[in-house]
Amino acid sequence: MQYLHRACPPTEVAALYVAADVMLVTSLRDGMNLGAKEFIACHPNNGALILSMFAGASDELGANAYLVNPYDINNMKAAMRRALCAPPGIQEQRMHRLHRVIEHHDNRSWAASFLAALTGQPDMTSSIPLCPTASTQPERVHATMPRPPAAQLATAPAARRSPPQSEDRPPRPATTSPAELP
Repeated sequence: MQYLHRACPPTEVAALYVAADVMLVTSLRDGMNLGAKEFIACHPNNGALILSMFAGASDELGANAYLVNPYDINNMKAAMRRALCAPPGIQEQRMHRLHRVIEHHDNRSWAASFLAALTGQPDMTSSIPLCPTASTQPERVHATMPRPPAAQLATAPAARRSPPQSEDRPPRPATTSPAELP
């Protein structure tokens, strides 16, 4: 494991993605979505993605990534061990599914979905569900806090409303609008 605290040219980053067996994305809040997806693009048939449950990409990629709570060191160690010791067939299945997600949920799909939401039209761009079914969902990290009921989310003020969460993840911290800052 090596931590690089410097800027790297895109060709070097791509080479590092290809050389890595596992990518560990430990965002404490939304971030590193593109890095996780770039790693997947470089590994269509092997490798493993360990992804923070707080990364925005966890909603999209969490079904086949090893989701972790970056505040829980034992959870992180267990996920690294599972990812590194997974049989090649399991790694291949997970990475193939992740690759299918990023192929179908690209920037064009996002733009079409965004425009459909703006105009109130149904989004017909995706054939792969973001939320996996119980039969395809691998083991996930244990929950520390339950998800708030949908009615509670719907009545929260817009500036404090958190995005919907999976039942096995703690809710994301509420945001504060600039007008509310001291």
